[in-house]
Amino acid sequence: MDTNELLLNLVLKLEPTLTGAGMYTGLKYSEDPIPINEFMLCLEWLGQQRIGKKINSIRTSYSLKSYCEEWTKKIKGQFKYISNGAMVAAIIACGIKYCKIDDDMNVFAAVYIREEECE
Repeated sequence: MDTNELLLNLVLKLEPTLTGAGMYTGLKYSEDPIPINEFMLCLEWLGQQRIGKKINSIRTSYSLKSYCEEWTKKIKGQFKYISNGAMVAAIIACGIKYCKIDDDMNVFAAVYIREEECE
């Protein structure tokens, strides 16, 4: 098991409701895994973003994963699907401040995109 797999497993122990779909409290997505390749792309993409001290409630983890998908198409030359859970796992793994959204699979995080204010 490599370092990224160990890191993902640690995140899953810290957040047992995290699945490939995102944060979930029901059984519907309980068997939805987080692919390691998606997790690694999210880690790389997050490493290029502005991280703030305050949680950004403008964009959810789902919209952040969409930005990451666009980035893979532009930078890597090929569209790669990114699951919401992979983005949430990468946010947690990077130590980025986040909060769960009530009754939602998404989270808000202290991640800022391009033109946004970074506080």
